[in-house]
Amino acid sequence: MRAVDLGAVPKTRTLAQRLVVLIAGAIVLSTLLTAGITAWIGVRHLNHIVERDIEDVFASVRHNLNVFDRVLLSIEQRWEADIRENLPALAERLLDPGGDPATFTSEALQALADEYGFSEVYLIDRQLRIQATSFEPDRDLDMAQFSVEYTAYLKDLFGAGEIGIDRISPSTITGALKKYAYYSPPGSDWLVNVDLTVKDLLRRGGPDDLGTFLYTDFVDGILTSNHAVRDVDLFLVSEVDRWSLLHQGRQIAPEIGDRLFEGASVEIQDGDRLTIFHPVELPSYNSQGLQLAASVTLDLGDQRALRMTFLLIVASSVFLALVVGIYLTVWIQRKLVTDRVQAIVQGLEQAAADRSARLAVAGDDELATIAEAVNTLIGRIVEQEQELAQANRRLEEKISMRTAKLKDAMADAERANQARTNFFAMMTHELRTPLNAIIGFAQLLAGLPKDRITEHRVRDNAATIEMAGQHLLSIINNILDMSKIEAGRYQLDISDVDVGRALEVTRDMLRPLLENGGIEMKIDIEDAPVVAKADERSLRQIVVNLVSNAIKFSDKGSAVRVVAKRDETSLTLTVSDTGAGMSAAELETALEPFGQVHTDSVLVRQEGSGLGLPTVKSLTELHGGTLEIDTEPGRGTRVTVTLPQ
Repeated sequence: MRAVDLGAVPKTRTLAQRLVVLIAGAIVLSTLLTAGITAWIGVRHLNHIVERDIEDVFASVRHNLNVFDRVLLSIEQRWEADIRENLPALAERLLDPGGDPATFTSEALQALADEYGFSEVYLIDRQLRIQATSFEPDRDLDMAQFSVEYTAYLKDLFGAGEIGIDRISPSTITGALKKYAYYSPPGSDWLVNVDLTVKDLLRRGGPDDLGTFLYTDFVDGILTSNHAVRDVDLFLVSEVDRWSLLHQGRQIAPEIGDRLFEGASVEIQDGDRLTIFHPVELPSYNSQGLQLAASVTLDLGDQRALRMTFLLIVASSVFLALVVGIYLTVWIQRKLVTDRVQAIVQGLEQAAADRSARLAVAGDDELATIAEAVNTLIGRIVEQEQELAQANRRLEEKISMRTAKLKDAMADAERANQARTNFFAMMTHELRTPLNAIIGFAQLLAGLPKDRITEHRVRDNAATIEMAGQHLLSIINNILDMSKIEAGRYQLDISDVDVGRALEVTRDMLRPLLENGGIEMKIDIEDAPVVAKADERSLRQIVVNLVSNAIKFSDKGSAVRVVAKRDETSLTLTVSDTGAGMSAAELETALEPFGQVHTDSVLVRQEGSGLGLPTVKSLTELHGGTLEIDTEPGRGTRVTVTLPQ
């Protein structure tokens, strides 16, 4: 007893000392780590504020650009009608076949421009050089220096007799906003280029919607949307131009323009001011060789002060949390941890000697939870052994059930394989029969002596060949349609279909089969014409398959009746005959792919692929419709197809 007491005291003190050392080290490490994380979070948060402001500004720019694009497009559409009317007339006067367009003086061209309502006129040869113009600084300008897309666009217009109209863009020389148009008469080696100066047109064209929006509403809307915004501008950029849309004559530095034209963004920091150049897009602005860019200048002074305030608050909060955490940790270590850990250790030693022993549970904190968990674990071992036995039994039952299902699936696969084997065996005969007829009668015609070839014999053999070909085509079409449907690749082309016309075309297709069987196809349409929403090819295929089946099982001299009705919600097609009819079992067979019904009540053999009714059913369901079959042996068959509208 004495030895136990002497050994317990140093052990308890050693544990407490170790915990104090570990806690002190953890506090130091956590302080350093927290300081680093706080600094990182602060920087990330402050950067996020600036990024959010920038995103908000450019979101406002994009929103206003959408409005600007609609205003710009509506104004341009007013001018394009005049351009299309006047430009060909001006080109006819300039490109007189007997004259040299390059001899026009700038004064003469300016007079013609004023006469036809244009600002400037340019005459461009096939080398894309301006030979004559009303704007003298542009004479001899080589337009081949522009982008590859733009020059290709101009070259395609030579001699095409088509008018090319650009969206509004800046002048290369002055930066003024202009609307350019081009026209070259058919076969001509000259391109007539005219432009309309936007400010002049707005000044004499009524309400200055574009000018008001560009120079007032657009800028004011962005400046008032964010207090950090100090300036905003729009630029049209090409390989040679960097002009402002909002400030005529303002350009940006060439190196910035080059990066914007390549689709890159540019940021320039000057003290507390940050200027961002960023490519933007207009929904309908696609002028050849031009890139639209926006620039926004932000004052980051307020954001910087906000950053420092936020960083100070975060640092103070972290320091306070560390102080409180240290105090609580030390208290827990001294009052709640050491003694109770020792009690748990002693309880575990007892449980190791006696399997039925349980740990004493004191309190309701984590250590008490550990003790309860150990006790619960011992009890759960027995329960889990029982559950494991039950799980094994359930697993065996599932294995048995799945084995039975697997056997059923294998049986289904065997039946499907047998059905396909039967189908291929049947199709060998079905395809060979019409092919033999076609080849045989063709060889018969080819081998007859000329003196025995009569018009009647040719017509008779040709009719037989045609009927065999139609039968072969029907079999192949049914096979292909069913294959597409089963693969999920059959596409419906829904359109307005004249049902009466479709039925007449179907009757013409089936005429050889009708005449050979001595059967009449009657069409009954209520309130003709009937126009319905459907896939016309599928609709004809449905009727062809139903009427073909009716012909096969009908007596000579009888009739097949097709009735079409259309109301507000559906189209109803009914095909009825007075033939052999089918029993319930025969109907079930006929609705299965490759299933065929053979009846002794009809003298002829019922040939086919066994895909007629399955194809009708699948095409009807693809339309979202329903198929109803009313049949009885010896009393005919009535099939109703309903397609929703």
